[in-house]
Amino acid sequence: MKRINLKLRCYYAFVLVAMFCLFQSISAQNRITVTGTVTDEKDETLPSVTIRIKGASTGTLTDLKGNFSITAPNENAILVFSYVGYSTREIKVGNQRNMKLKLTEDAQLLETFEVVAIGYGAVSKEKLSGAISSVSTANVQEKGFSNVQQMLQGGATGVTVSETSGQPGSEMNIEIRGVNSISGSTQPLYVIDGVPMDDASAITNLNPNDIAEMNVLKDASASAIYGSRGNNGVILITTKKGKLGAAKVSANYSQKFSEFYRFMELLDGPTWGHYQNDFRTSRGYSKAYSDEQISKLPTYDHTESVMQMGISKDGNASVSGGDEKTKYYISGQILSQEGIITSTDFKRFSGKINFERELTSKLMVM
Repeated sequence: MKRINLKLRCYYAFVLVAMFCLFQSISAQNRITVTGTVTDEKDETLPSVTIRIKGASTGTLTDLKGNFSITAPNENAILVFSYVGYSTREIKVGNQRNMKLKLTEDAQLLETFEVVAIGYGAVSKEKLSGAISSVSTANVQEKGFSNVQQMLQGGATGVTVSETSGQPGSEMNIEIRGVNSISGSTQPLYVIDGVPMDDASAITNLNPNDIAEMNVLKDASASAIYGSRGNNGVILITTKKGKLGAAKVSANYSQKFSEFYRFMELLDGPTWGHYQNDFRTSRGYSKAYSDEQISKLPTYDHTESVMQMGISKDGNASVSGGDEKTKYYISGQILSQEGIITSTDFKRFSGKINFERELTSKLMVM
């Protein structure tokens, strides 16, 4: 009797194992491998996008080129794509085996995650308090900015920017919240990538296209951090750095023309001669010119002789990218400006190399 029960137990165990293996085989046959690429609105690949199966813990990330591969249980599975600053998308697998997906920026989410540098750290924009203005650095090339001061002009409240000269490339006078001193300097302190610059000319040669972020400190926090040098306000400038992803090459060129708006109406030679004769005779003197001499007087327009059409040329190129341990940003600019007066011009050749290498978890070379 015991032998029969033992045989029955072995038989039931064998049947259960066989059914389990059959179920696993059927389940494996229903699994689907889905591959694809994730890009943004500009068709640039997005690395480290999170892809997970809705209702399950299974997930993966896109690589540096935005590619991914994930195994779904069946065609009814829903893939959830999420990325910081972008709207989350849900896609049903269906009969798709190779996806090309675009993620769009979420403006409200970006405002929530926007971080503002305030000298002693960084804080979320929605939690920011104090007199701090952020200057937009978007579309610098399209707006035609040739220097940093022009970006501040009308770009931040409480900041007054005025030209000291019409000479191309001349420095501009910047005042934050009006004139703070009668005899001393009213220029603010510039801090570029954490390095204070006492000389305002230090930013004259800075390429506006290399600026990633610019904030203006206008309250007492500026003096608390930088001492007396921050009495006139502080302008914090953060330059661009390499980002994780494939190499990104950017190049642009712009050309502008400027000319004198309206010339003054001047007297011609004969009219000027008659004016001189009338002036002298009205005071009892003899005429300076005879009628024959007046008809031969030449006409000079000195204004037109020194004026010209000013041509400004601006060319920029940059390449950036990086992986988990190395990031780089290289840029160059050639700027040539001609004034509307002859012999007035300005030329600037600038370059920037920003390189970061993580040697260990505690050591980084910059």
